[in-house]
Amino acid sequence: MPTHQTYRESDLTITLVDGEHFQFESCATYIRLKGQNLKEMDFAWWDSTTNTIWFLELKDYSRLPLIEQLSDGFVEELAKKATDVLLMLSSIWINSLKGQQLCSDILSFCPVFPTARQQLKLVFVVKIGPYHQPQLHLETLQTKLRNDLRGYMSLFDLTINDVLLIDPSTAPNFGLPVAP
Repeated sequence: MPTHQTYRESDLTITLVDGEHFQFESCATYIRLKGQNLKEMDFAWWDSTTNTIWFLELKDYSRLPLIEQLSDGFVEELAKKATDVLLMLSSIWINSLKGQQLCSDILSFCPVFPTARQQLKLVFVVKIGPYHQPQLHLETLQTKLRNDLRGYMSLFDLTINDVLLIDPSTAPNFGLPVAP
């Protein structure tokens, strides 16, 4: 039976299988690069049952005023994180020097990480509210995020279903290991 590790991030809990996940923030190569305008997403894991690399960002904006939650800056921040994750993956797949170093870092945490191109999912779980229809607000933001990432999605053969912006209460519906 595999062992699991539980994390608490943005007032949400995520439980992942040991040896099958990593965090860029723990990778020495990323740590050296992050001051150079490079962003990351909170968690990543390999799902061998679907041959998919999942990237997950957890955010708690529930205490911010609605106007700040729906700002263009909010979506731009998420798009920047997604774009930078795709660039870091590309560096691994093209075997650049930094990509080799980053791959080595990732493999030390996640030995099952595939070093060749795979299917991807970019998921943002965002707690907003309290509003009457938080899902409606998130759908609006999700549409903007997908539009902002459209070219990148095309380059990586991602469909609209591969980029998600969802509420924590719906995360289990997508098979995500996230709980309030």
